Amino acid sequence: MNDLARAASVVGLDLNLSAVLIVERALIEAEFEVRRERLDGRRLDSTAATAAVAIELSPATADYLRALNPRAGGPSSSATTLRLPMRLGERILRFGLEPLLRPELLASALAWERASALAGQTMTEWALSNKSSRD
Repeated sequence: MNDLARAASVVGLDLNLSAVLIVERALIEAEFEVRRERLDGRRLDSTAATAAVAIELSPATADYLRALNPRAGGPSSSATTLRLPMRLGERILRFGLEPLLRPELLASALAWERASALAGQTMTEWALSNKSSRD
């Protein structure tokens, strides 16, 4: 968990939120691998980097997007327990939590989450709707 806390601190994001984003990003990749489908992560990173508002944002979504734009060196709690969303529970059980906690995915996960929020989707929905038509 130390590597995760360090990665979260570098971008200034809460440790738990960082874990949630990383786990969902890793789940997307793992599920594509299981189905032997190609996931072009670099292309999705590029698409995420250019994401713009596609729908009118609720005040809650606007607040969430502000929370996803932290200042480096900002909050990273020293939590000893992670709180992950129930919607990811069954998916996490298929792979186990440890292999999904990949701090190196944080920058990508953060970009994908911003893009998905701008589109009014979950990260998984966003990745599926933006995957290459060549897959």
